[in-house]
Order: sequence, then structure tokens, then C-alpha cells
Amino acid sequence: MNTNINILPIFNQSAPGVWDDFLRIQAAAMRHVYNYKMDNTDFEAAKLSLKNDWRHYTYNFAFGANDNDSMIGFIQGNCIRGITTIQGLYVMPQYMSQHVGARLLRRAEQYASMVSKSIELVSLLRAQGFYEHHGYTQSGPGNNSYTKRISRTPHCETVPVFRPTPQIVRACQKIAAGNGYAFDANAISGEHNPMFVYFDVNSAVCGFSVADHNGDIRVCIAPHQPTDFIHNRLTREMKMIVRSKTR
Repeated sequence: MNTNINILPIFNQSAPGVWDDFLRIQAAAMRHVYNYKMDNTDFEAAKLSLKNDWRHYTYNFAFGANDNDSMIGFIQGNCIRGITTIQGLYVMPQYMSQHVGARLLRRAEQYASMVSKSIELVSLLRAQGFYEHHGYTQSGPGNNSYTKRISRTPHCETVPVFRPTPQIVRACQKIAAGNGYAFDANAISGEHNPMFVYFDVNSAVCGFSVADHNGDIRVCIAPHQPTDFIHNRLTREMKMIVRSKTR
């Protein structure tokens, strides 16, 4: 495993260059695995699909695998009515067989566990074994649709928030008030400001961190929690995002 590769959430997919990176990686993977060369029509259709998903689906998510400043893999999808759909998972050919795809899938599943009860996807032929290895089952014989039930909610984990759910908003507003801070959910949802929450052993939100467009970070933690430990976890994740070009 290449330990220099970081898996980072992409809070604003419409930021310059993000979709171009997605398509560059997808094209390289399709050429390598299927000997299929994407043409201009393919690129335009794929980019339009990404834009439409971004505009029309409230709970979008994406994670990029980064080797230094270069994106070398990604996973992207959305959550609707309690179901998470993975729209795409691709890795550059030279990074295949280095567990990058598994790490991307794990981060997507971690996020999905916060907002849904199951994950769905349509698998390309040569990726079916990969998904089956990670617990996904076919919807029917010969079907390329796969699903996986999520059996646990996050606990003792730092999870990115691409758009806060009502439950997250209520929890963070309460924590923020105890810290003398007004939590602004609109800045997270409308401006795509980076945000992480920390779940305790009971899957309750006990702290959060947010960053504005200047890179200034604020961390708030609920009373009677291990402040230093949670603060360090939230700050570490956020600093990686602030330093990244895909925040």
C-alpha cells in the first residue's frame, strides 16, 4: 500500500478542475481495463451528468485519492431518501492493485452510514468481483446492479459533512451555543465550506470543525468530552483539507 496517498473529501465538486480530474482518471481507467477510448461525446456526456447531479441532488459526496497534489482516483455519488448511490469509482492504472479503490470505497461507506441505510451501484463487468469482495450482492442473477446494507452508524470516527442533515444541524447548534458560537448551516450547504463531525462511542455528535474560505478553522466540542483528543482529530482532518486544492 502506498502510504503517501491521502483520501480526502471534496466538498465543492464544482471547484475549477475537479470534474476535469474525474474525467481524466475515468478515461485512463477505461482505456487500461477495457481498451475503450473515450471520445469528445463521452466526455461531454459524463461532465453533463456530473453537473446535473450536482445541481439536482441535495446530498452529494465525493472523495479524491491524492498523491501529493495530483488526484489519482475518486469516488462520487449521492444520497436520496435513505439510499446512497455510488455513481463512479475509478483509479489511475499505475495505482491499481494498491488498495486505493478499497480505501475510497471505505470512506464513501463511512459517510453513507451517517445518512442512509443502504448503498446501491451499477458495476462494470470487471469490477463486480471487487464489489462482491467488499460485501455487495447482486440484485438478481446476471444483473450488474449491486447493493449493500449498512449495519452500523459511525462511532469513534471523524466524518466529513457535505451537507448537514437536520439531526446534524440540531446537534451542532447545541454544541456551538455552549461554545459561544453561532453555527451557520447555510454556509456549509450553500457555500460548501468544509465541515467534519466527531461521533462518540454511542454514535452521538460530540464535536465539529468548520473552515471558511480564508482557511480559518473553528472547532467546537460538547461539554464533558475528551477535549484534547477530539480537538486533535477534528483539526488534523481539517488542516489536510485547507492545504488541499480540492477543498
